[in-house]
Amino acid sequence: MTARTGGHTGTGMLRRDIPNIGTSKPARPLRVVHVLRALDTGGQEVLCARLAERLDPQRFMPSVVSLHGGGWLQRRLEAQGIPVHCLNAPPAFRPAVVLRLAALLAELKADVVHAHNRNAFLYAGLASLLLPSPKLVLTKHGVSMWSEKYLVPLGRWLMRRSAAVAAVSEDIARPLWFGEWVRAERLHTVPNGVDTEVFRPCWRERDEMRAALGLDSSHRVVGTVARLSPEKDQATLLRAFAKVAAEIPQARLVIAGDGALRADLEAFAAHLGIADRTHFLGERQDVPAVMNALDVFCLSSLTEGMSLTLLEAMACGVPVVATAVGGTPEVVDDPKTGLLVPAGAPDLLASGLKKLLREDLTRGAMGTMAREAALARYSLQAMVEQYEAIYEGACGIPKQQPASGTQVPQARKAA
Repeated sequence: MTARTGGHTGTGMLRRDIPNIGTSKPARPLRVVHVLRALDTGGQEVLCARLAERLDPQRFMPSVVSLHGGGWLQRRLEAQGIPVHCLNAPPAFRPAVVLRLAALLAELKADVVHAHNRNAFLYAGLASLLLPSPKLVLTKHGVSMWSEKYLVPLGRWLMRRSAAVAAVSEDIARPLWFGEWVRAERLHTVPNGVDTEVFRPCWRERDEMRAALGLDSSHRVVGTVARLSPEKDQATLLRAFAKVAAEIPQARLVIAGDGALRADLEAFAAHLGIADRTHFLGERQDVPAVMNALDVFCLSSLTEGMSLTLLEAMACGVPVVATAVGGTPEVVDDPKTGLLVPAGAPDLLASGLKKLLREDLTRGAMGTMAREAALARYSLQAMVEQYEAIYEGACGIPKQQPASGTQVPQARKAA
């Protein structure tokens, strides 16, 4: 039985101290407006929601703007008393949306406009130019830039005038540094964080989720939680699992998440002869329970920033087999907390999965060390505190020095 007890962090040469410009505390909380593409399920969307919920309410007043539609995250934020505004913008860039966003930011009296990824940043950056006071902050959750050549110089100019740019991994920060996209003193590496009290090893959740899936303790369960889209490359995971299933009769595969490729992936699983051993769960809000049901978490992505679900699995004490792309090698300490394989290599992915499914002691030790790494390096509170310092530094407010015994701010309650 697998023990369920409870890398490199990306804070090396690219980490900058948060500037202390001012000399006094603000008379009111800073109004921080998050701007992002949408509020459907995704790593950056979930991260933004958790950040807004956990900001110190005595120092910050958050709100969220979705360029497109809402979703379950909108309902979650509003239940916490955090205002959400949806602009329902068309997919293509529209200058008129800049004007609408600028009017909204003026209405909200934004002190800080925090944009998440490149498209939201274009809108937020241009809108902030039309206003006298907001400080512009960008978080880069991935390495990609603008594909439209005419947008590249505009994006570079906006980035260099930003008060701060945060990258979630050194893999993302490095080209910003060497390509001089950002002023050196304004570039920060802020690893993603997870709530290690919510994501924790739990035998009860494991047993209940397995029972709901028709599985028991004899099964060896591989799983992933991700959007079903090309860059996540679940097709390679299915190919690898078919090889695993041919040798390990008790192996099962759980895929949580939804997306445009779901029907294609379900058909591919049937084509490979593993449909009866593969569970497509769709979008789930009980991710901690899903994670606890797994013996091994697998991330087969072709590209990544710093996968939030990877960190969540580790926090639950689940060892990892993942592709060595993006910020993943900064997180997975091979062979201590998991195994790394090249992207798009189903044979090597299958070998890693078979090794961990067959070696109970190795799997248990890796899970324990994965949990310890999450606790030490990727806590949600540490991430929140770094962003709080960035906001206050951008607005000329000195760093807050928490007193001994200071309580961690809890999620906001609805008014």
